[in-house]
Amino acid sequence: MSQRISILWKRYNPRNGWLWMLSFSGGKDSSLLVAAITEFFKEKNGSLEGLLVIHEDTSVEIPFVRMLVEQTLKEIKGMGAETITLKADENFFTLMLKRGYGFPKWNYRWCCRVYKYGKIKKFISELPHTNVLNLIAIRGDEKFRVGGKWIQEAKLREKNVVTASPLIDLNINDVWSILESKYESIYRRLRKVYVAKPDGLGCWTCTVIKEDLATLLLDPRLYELKIELCRARCAGLECFINTLKTAVKERPDAFPGFRWPEEFRDIKCRRKCSTCSISRWRSKKVPKYLVLPCWERGDMLHVVFTRAEDGLTAAERLSVAEIHYGGRILCVPKSLMRFFEREL
Repeated sequence: MSQRISILWKRYNPRNGWLWMLSFSGGKDSSLLVAAITEFFKEKNGSLEGLLVIHEDTSVEIPFVRMLVEQTLKEIKGMGAETITLKADENFFTLMLKRGYGFPKWNYRWCCRVYKYGKIKKFISELPHTNVLNLIAIRGDEKFRVGGKWIQEAKLREKNVVTASPLIDLNINDVWSILESKYESIYRRLRKVYVAKPDGLGCWTCTVIKEDLATLLLDPRLYELKIELCRARCAGLECFINTLKTAVKERPDAFPGFRWPEEFRDIKCRRKCSTCSISRWRSKKVPKYLVLPCWERGDMLHVVFTRAEDGLTAAERLSVAEIHYGGRILCVPKSLMRFFEREL
């Protein structure tokens, strides 16, 4: 990683008019990239002049994650870097009603186009800088996303735009190892978000994924609302509107910027429920608990409870269980799991 950052510095030095722009989502990969780049700038430049950290607000981040992102951006700005949050023009649910969108599917991620790719492309095109180095946090075990190339050069409205992935040599284990050994405060903060799994942090409305552990663990009620909204969207426009009204009233913090459009469009559904990826969410129930591999110890399992009370009750029946997060997670030896499950 350090070697690749040095290569970028030689080729696209800020002193030669290059703006270094870094996309920060709040996840582990972009957090490591921010930490490494700011550290490098201080060593080479003595300041963070020429560095711009941007965050693309999708309007549907998990509220707890949004709070941590805002806190981190404030700290980065305090160090001297410029920070900008690209606010969503319209809330996720406003667009669903206005344009007749359904929840995202693996082959139709309209949210990425609206809140990510389109937003950043427009932002770069409006920058006063002619030369822009766009830094993205793509690891080596996901390099298919950039076609295996860690540097890609392009033209955008007379601008020279270079997109680079300095983390291309790292895998997910490397990322966590570096964070823990070099950036302990960042590591501790991220562990509050990645509670029981080392990967998989996204928007709470994401239906492309099979399971949403982040929302389930950080905000169980929001996970439940997600299921209710998926069911309502498939049941028809009127049902969806009524369910959304209730959800917005109950949890306004999860719907920032939401407004009711002047006109509503119903979803264009082909009624092929058996092959629709949304059906898995429509039929979901909030689980009492989930059993996952412990991502730090190979001989242990994580039993993740939706309710802390259930976890504490279960721990009383098996004294060897380690209690974490107030009872939300029990760490249990694999060899004793079958005995433990009898008590659940």
